[in-house]
Amino acid sequence: MFWTFGFVQNSPTLITDFGFSHPCAFLVINCFMNVYSRLVQPIVGVVMNKMTRSLEFSADKYVDDERERGRESRGERGLPL
Repeated sequence: MFWTFGFVQNSPTLITDFGFSHPCAFLVINCFMNVYSRLVQPIVGVVMNKMTRSLEFSADKYVDDERERGRESRGERGLPL
């Protein structure tokens, strides 16, 4: 995110490519949000989704393992799922 902002801030031609005559703080932030939301965010979104799913599956496996250990300690037999 910071790299993208630095890229937009240090490239005045990017601001003029959007059709503005000279860069100002508002235009830099506006162009940064356009570039970030269309180019960077989809990639970050996929990575975050993969990481979240991985953690969810790990939590589900942990719960299943703990439940099975509890059954074994009580001498019960669980039905296979």
